[in-house]
Amino acid sequence: MENDDNKSSRRGEDPRMGFLLANDSFAKKHPGTVEKLAQHHFIYSIAGLALGLVCIIGGIVLFLNGIAGATSWTAKFIGAERKISDAAPGAVLFIVGLFIVFVTRFVVKIPKG
Repeated sequence: MENDDNKSSRRGEDPRMGFLLANDSFAKKHPGTVEKLAQHHFIYSIAGLALGLVCIIGGIVLFLNGIAGATSWTAKFIGAERKISDAAPGAVLFIVGLFIVFVTRFVVKIPKG
């Protein structure tokens, strides 16, 4: 019988990062560890939500108060390109806040097998 820890190295993944890839069998053997990981991820998500909301509210305040300035911004991600030109600082801060909230959302997935 082969050890479950060796499965990650067989797939060419870094064995040091194998602990981040919790599957169903690991979750059944170590429910306390999975629960602790979920709690830490929840705290990370709440912190990201708070920071994102501060950025969003700050962007709205700057935008409504008419803070002037011009920002040119180009983002390229996996072949998609977004260009923001002559945007007010409040609009850019609002977009950054939305991005932070989206990236740090709380998701726990435990794949079968």
